[in-house]
Amino acid sequence: MEAELRELVGHAAFALTAEGRGVLTAGEATVVVDVPAHARHVVCSTGLGSLPSDPAARQSVVMAALQYNMFLAEGDGAAVAAHPNGDGSLYLCYRLPLHGLDGTLLANVIANLAARAGPLAQRLWGLEATAARAGAAAEVPAPALSSQFMNLRA
Repeated sequence: MEAELRELVGHAAFALTAEGRGVLTAGEATVVVDVPAHARHVVCSTGLGSLPSDPAARQSVVMAALQYNMFLAEGDGAAVAAHPNGDGSLYLCYRLPLHGLDGTLLANVIANLAARAGPLAQRLWGLEATAARAGAAAEVPAPALSSQFMNLRA
């Protein structure tokens, strides 16, 4: 599996952890590629930041994320998701079927997630918070997703 993904990603140094996670840097974004054992899908994700503690600001970010997710049209299938551990971390995620995965498609998904993360974080947190969010998005830990989560419909 790892050799096939390394070839698809096109990066000789790409490696998966024992949990099936690989990390790539694309531009200023870090994209995580998750493929747990027995998964039927690859999930690519990038951190956007953490929900604000202020209730009004939190509601504003959540509403903007829900609007972005509407019909998955604006993100071309990518969706904003909260980490299942409940820590308030938000991610931009895209799920691909593992069977028949094409390297060009995978590379495009990784590049698109990286390109969309910054502008989407600006939209979610507002332009006045751009500088603060940029640092916070880089600090968000990579998702630790179970194979059960990986097989859910995104």
